Amino acid sequence: MKATTFVVFVLLLILSAVPVMAQDDANLLFTSRGIATTGINNRLGQPVLDLGEGAFSVPTVGMINPNGNIDLPLTPDTPDDAVLATTVLHDLPVAPDFTLVNIPLRDVPMMINPAGERAPLSSLDDVGQTDIAAVVSNGDILLRQWLRASGQLTIDCTRDAPLVSMTFVNLIPTSVYSVWGYFDVPDSQPMARALGGVPNAFVTDLRGSATFERNLNFCPLDLQADEIPLLWVEVIYHADGSLYGAVPHQAANGLPLGIVTQVQMDFPVSVNSLEDIVVFDCGGTLNDDAFIRAGGGVDQEIIGSASEGTVIAVLGINADGDWLNVRINDEEAWIAAFLVDIECDVEILPVRE
Repeated sequence: MKATTFVVFVLLLILSAVPVMAQDDANLLFTSRGIATTGINNRLGQPVLDLGEGAFSVPTVGMINPNGNIDLPLTPDTPDDAVLATTVLHDLPVAPDFTLVNIPLRDVPMMINPAGERAPLSSLDDVGQTDIAAVVSNGDILLRQWLRASGQLTIDCTRDAPLVSMTFVNLIPTSVYSVWGYFDVPDSQPMARALGGVPNAFVTDLRGSATFERNLNFCPLDLQADEIPLLWVEVIYHADGSLYGAVPHQAANGLPLGIVTQVQMDFPVSVNSLEDIVVFDCGGTLNDDAFIRAGGGVDQEIIGSASEGTVIAVLGINADGDWLNVRINDEEAWIAAFLVDIECDVEILPVRE
């Protein structure tokens, strides 16, 4: 064998062992930014997903009504310091316990013994060493805190087993959540199933951050003939700290969605969010000339500049609170926070990195 022939042979052998990414692999990767919600396909009483005319939109959290037994509905005009409360849904198979309606989310009774009895729990700091307690029970959950939730979903079908991974910030700290996929069932309402199988739960850390990762037995981005679309992914807060297996609540036992569990985020997959929905609305004006950077920090690349008086949309803030994620000239960028006069409460800004 000639030397040149041998070299070519070896190169071909090496190349045959190197995986080559297919041209359509980009179509097997998908990301979706989460929408903070107050119900199933519902944010402050309005739909968030384009599911067609007459699609269901169900609130699962309300506002404390100090003058009545039933909570007040959330609307776009609800003040951001409203105390969130349990709510009652209609058309339930069994009437709920109405003593559990219109109570703060942190006062929802939790299971305290094997007999299934429930009671509100005191905070761990307020009880003895072996007393039953909640990690945190003091302090109401306000609407502005609820709507700060943000996250990202990624679907990766380039693997042998399709993978869904999610990251979250600004959820309710030290709380139980579950993740559900809504599927498009012909001639029926969308069907909820535990995403990636049961258990489909995670617990947030002390700052309200968390991750969730599961393999799937189908690729939502490349469906087979007998498979149905995954419309969106839903994240549910468990106010009672309990999980219910393959269902998100126990309506038949008087513990329905809205009382023991509340929907906090939706992630569109094969549907779009409605164009007119305001996922987050906060404006700002530059109080001085400013550099526009690719990331939050003076070490990040300068990608432009803007002059004093420029009006921008504020999308979020970094964890340290000194850089703002903004939209300017139809592009996302970062600007030092001290250079922006913000029109909303900084506390409601989603944390972004």
